[in-house]
This record gives sequence, C-alpha cells and structure tokens, in this order.
Amino acid sequence: VVNTYIYLQNKASYLMALKKCLKPDGKIIIIDFQKKPTRMGPAVELRLAPHQVVDDLRAAGYNEVNVDNATLPYQYIITATGD
Repeated sequence: VVNTYIYLQNKASYLMALKKCLKPDGKIIIIDFQKKPTRMGPAVELRLAPHQVVDDLRAAGYNEVNVDNATLPYQYIITATGD
C-alpha cells in the first residue's frame, strides 16, 4: 500500500480482510508520507503518523510490526506479518 493508506475509508475492515488473504508467511508493507512538511505529498493535516498506522495494524491482529523512518526521504515504511 503506497501513499494511499490515509485515503482508506474503513481502515480496520480493510486490514482485517487483507490479513485473511495473506499466506502464512506473508506480510503487508505500507509506505506513506511522514507527518511533517515535505516538498511533495498531501497536506500535513491529512497525513498519519507512523504510530497511528501501527496501532491500526495491531488492532487488526498483525504481529511483528516494524517501522523504518530512515530509508526514504519523505516517507516511512511499515511492515507487518499476519501470523
């Protein structure tokens, strides 16, 4: 999911449905803009902080949730496993 997570209407339902489709060793990767001003991307007030996405993933039952704030200059990368 790249640069679109903030636009999902029902994040919890989406994440739970997606989790059911993952293989036992499958993972989800969410890349979205940091919640700070950048030269590109949506308005800052529309953005979600990584901890908000992590909370959504954990609430949907995902495990081993990891946040990478360093690889990309304007975005974070969150990975999570479904098992």
